[in-house]
Amino acid sequence: DLPFNVTSGDITTTALGTSFNIRAYPLQQKVHVALVTGKTRTIVNGNLEIEFLNPGQSIEYNSRNNEIKKDTFDSKEVLSWKDGILYFENKKFEEVAIILEEWYDVEFDINYGDQDSSKYDGIKGSFKNASLENVLKVMSHAREFYYEIKGKKVNIKFR
Repeated sequence: DLPFNVTSGDITTTALGTSFNIRAYPLQQKVHVALVTGKTRTIVNGNLEIEFLNPGQSIEYNSRNNEIKKDTFDSKEVLSWKDGILYFENKKFEEVAIILEEWYDVEFDINYGDQDSSKYDGIKGSFKNASLENVLKVMSHAREFYYEIKGKKVNIKFR
């Protein structure tokens, strides 16, 4: 009965009796809105309205190029953070690094050497209440890289 708005950068999402997730971080150009139940209305830059989302649908807005993509989503991947779980399903290594940067408040420096970065894509796994050290230890065995954590800086070097 009482809709409310959530503003994330250039996007305003109006909740209309719903449960949803918004992922928006100041240093990223993308805002992701995922609808679990109910419905939402999303407005970009105050005037461009996106059609209502149905449960299981999401939009991703890229402020760099004003591109909007509508898609479906895996609710486990989008909502697991509420239970302290990092969950990856077929992610690019760069995407995983961004998630880890947000989760642990660190900054990654990734050195692929002369390797093709796509060789390290397809990351799958979940970690419940795990330290950054434990996450990197498991991933480094699967993707063959060295890592070093120095305060808020994480250096990754692929073998």
